[in-house]
Amino acid sequence: MTIPERLAWTKHLKTQTKSYAMPTKYRNKRQWVDGIGFSSKLEARCYEWLKARPDVLWFIMQPRFPLGGGVSYVADFLVVTGRLEEVGWVGWDVEVIDAKGYNTAMSKTKIKLCEAKYPIKIVLWTGK
Repeated sequence: MTIPERLAWTKHLKTQTKSYAMPTKYRNKRQWVDGIGFSSKLEARCYEWLKARPDVLWFIMQPRFPLGGGVSYVADFLVVTGRLEEVGWVGWDVEVIDAKGYNTAMSKTKIKLCEAKYPIKIVLWTGK
């Protein structure tokens, strides 16, 4: 939706008697899972997929990676995985997962900058 279309939509909504929500830029729908709010259905499915994986030791949501100049990259999940052997958990690995339905030019640039600055590989999760 272009900016003039959004402005026209906003003006139209002000004339209505009922309250309507403005459509989001990428048509994502907010989801709630386990009392946690996610910005899209895809991100909620990624969360459920991570909970079901047996090799995931723990994960955090919305990790922030400062890139400098007041700019930072916020991924969806930082995941620590490992495998269980007789001596305990071995072979730890760190994954950064970003659930994206649509990859913009800005997100591609931030991902490249983040991978250049930090020793991580960002995985784009599409749910397929």
